[in-house]
Amino acid sequence: MPTPATSSSPPKPHAALRIGVVGHRHDASRFPPSMAATLEARIAELLQALGHAAESVRQADANCFSPARAKLIVVSALAEGADRCGARVALQRGLELQAILPFERAEYAKDFEAPDSADEFATILAQASRVLELPGSRDSADAAYALAGLVAIRNVDVLIALWDGGPAAGPGGTADTVGRALALGVPVVHLDIFDREPAKIRWLGWPEPSSHEQVAPAPERIFQGNATPMITALMRPPSSRSHASAHIPELPEGRALTDYLGERMWRWRWRPEHAIFQFLFGGRAMRWTDIRAGDYLADSKDGWTLGGADGKGSMHATEAMQTVLWPRFAFADNLAEHYGQNYRSGYISNFALAACAVIFSIVGFVFPSVTTALAFAELVFLLLIVCNTSIGNHRRWHRRWLDYRHLAERLRNLHFSAMLGDLDLIPEPTNIATPSWVAWYVRASARETGIPGVVFDAQKVFGFGREFSSAQLDPQIDYHERNTHRLHTAEHRLHLGGMTFFSLSIVVCSLHLLHAGVEAVLKHPWGTFVHPFSALVHHWGEWIHQYGVLLTISLPAVATAMYGIKTQGEFRARAERSRRTCAELTTIKESLEAPGYTFHYLQHQVDRAGSVMLDDLADWRITYGRRRLENPA
Repeated sequence: MPTPATSSSPPKPHAALRIGVVGHRHDASRFPPSMAATLEARIAELLQALGHAAESVRQADANCFSPARAKLIVVSALAEGADRCGARVALQRGLELQAILPFERAEYAKDFEAPDSADEFATILAQASRVLELPGSRDSADAAYALAGLVAIRNVDVLIALWDGGPAAGPGGTADTVGRALALGVPVVHLDIFDREPAKIRWLGWPEPSSHEQVAPAPERIFQGNATPMITALMRPPSSRSHASAHIPELPEGRALTDYLGERMWRWRWRPEHAIFQFLFGGRAMRWTDIRAGDYLADSKDGWTLGGADGKGSMHATEAMQTVLWPRFAFADNLAEHYGQNYRSGYISNFALAACAVIFSIVGFVFPSVTTALAFAELVFLLLIVCNTSIGNHRRWHRRWLDYRHLAERLRNLHFSAMLGDLDLIPEPTNIATPSWVAWYVRASARETGIPGVVFDAQKVFGFGREFSSAQLDPQIDYHERNTHRLHTAEHRLHLGGMTFFSLSIVVCSLHLLHAGVEAVLKHPWGTFVHPFSALVHHWGEWIHQYGVLLTISLPAVATAMYGIKTQGEFRARAERSRRTCAELTTIKESLEAPGYTFHYLQHQVDRAGSVMLDDLADWRITYGRRRLENPA
């Protein structure tokens, strides 16, 4: 498996569009063989229009895509009839063909009894760039066809349905697949197999619904004139409109994407304050990578080089996952680490500098001889706070950290879901948990990655479950266990430190008041019994007057800085969230330890693990969403 080349800037995705083709099988009443030539000509027209629309999107937003021409990938089950029509057209036009089969190819070939059909199936299959063979069983053939249809739906941007419009004949049939696609939000181009009417687009996701179109089961429009708006809505990068919320500071999504594509790789970590804080309060050892980042690809290789020739059903990461997803994850992960360290170091420094400024001001009051020097030092510290805050907010450390971490985790999850044939290309609504530019970049990367060329038998299903546990779940569980401990440790030490400094302040104040009381007793006629201690009381008074004010202001300032860091860091809430995430991932891991589960169950557990990790990320994002860098008051 090739190792991707390192890059100094984030890779731009290739413009690609995935088109699924489903339809009736050979049936004299529903798919007359005489219509094949006519349908192939119509399919060619549709694919040409979709290809032109995709290329127009690429050219309109050339700064967000690689310079290669837009690419169309056709996905088909290669069944007799309409499916074969789509496959033949794709190969004739030089398009990439990927196949999703409900059974292993030898078993699936039994569906084609006629020798000519079987030979054509073998010929077309040999020309497919990827073949995903699902572990269907003849004992539950309807479920196998239905699963293949569902996997196909989640792997395409647009579904071309060669269909007479009739009711479903059973699970996995054309009508059933169309209904599922419409319900999930995949646009369906309906091409009547008898060529009685123009092709139409049915889609729930029209950006500007018309008041004249049907609502159920989905709005319907003529294909001609509406293909380009549909493809534009599916492929175009986020616009310059702002998707601000109460949690995340306002920033146009198009600007955020442009910022990301213009990033460069950071080697040096110029802000070690957070690493030092973790060493002092979180019980974490300092590392050289806290100062200088290593090779971003080498540091992230665990989990991206799955499989081995062990003959035990292990999975192999496809070349596309190695060359597309791995470097993009590694780049986003490196940037998230960089900006996360900058942001955390920024607020830690602000509170520490604010405490130092207060201490310097009062030291100058206590020691007039150094007032000027201390006043200058206080001014420098205050200016450092203002500069630190201004630079951090201008460079958007906070927003970039949150967005790039979200992107890295989405790409990590896509790695494993794609290996099960789930690219999840269905656009999702923009919300606080999913920045639109991140969702767009992940979908664009998924289109490039495509389905894996894998034969999923029972052994392979268990092999993938085992490697998913070791490559994804184990590192995440270990991370959250360590994170929970470190966050609890930091919370406890900050709380203990703050309480200690506040308690010392109370002690100093009490000593001051006690001294005042003793002085009053010494002045009273009946206070002669304490006169032998007058020298000690006088010395005590000098110490109180000289250092008492310094301590009663400095100690609370340090305690306040600690509580400020604790509040900003939300250590307790994050520790609890990590603990829950660890428990949920452990439950999923345990469910994958015993062999015998189905492919659908494996898909469900992988999706569930991805949802758990994204829920953790969304909670974490909301926690920090309002906490930009501020000048401590």
